Amino acid sequence: MEQGTLITGLVCILLCITPFVIMAIRKKKANQKIIAELKKTASGYNAELEFIENSRDFAIGLDCKSKTLLFKIHEEDEVPQVFNLTEYEACKQNIVRRKIEGKGTIIERLELILVPNKTSKNLTKLQFFDTEKQLAIANELELIKIWSDRIQLVIKK
Repeated sequence: MEQGTLITGLVCILLCITPFVIMAIRKKKANQKIIAELKKTASGYNAELEFIENSRDFAIGLDCKSKTLLFKIHEEDEVPQVFNLTEYEACKQNIVRRKIEGKGTIIERLELILVPNKTSKNLTKLQFFDTEKQLAIANELELIKIWSDRIQLVIKK
């Protein structure tokens, strides 16, 4: 009787744990696929990504030597955007906040803004977070500060 209870308990534990293991494996494979796609795109521009970040909604990579930035939104048919940072004079953070009466403010959007050298070219906005796509902010506020500083350093070289 005790062996039967033990086996039943182990089977139940396995049935509960298996979906989480499968999800973790799929997520890891998806992350590897996205990073491989960024690296492949970068190699087409003679760039080798020194910094790569894969977040919930986007992936970003930077090659400091060739001053190349890659940005990809995690959507089905979205291809990585490639930016030559020699065409930009600054990188700024744009934090869009909304006031809620009696409760303070919330962050609605986080964007990196690439300011071009020439006034004829428009600002380039790279969206890190949007409340329309995600309910809660994770580490995007931290990431936007890190990446803004990195890109600004490369632009100023």
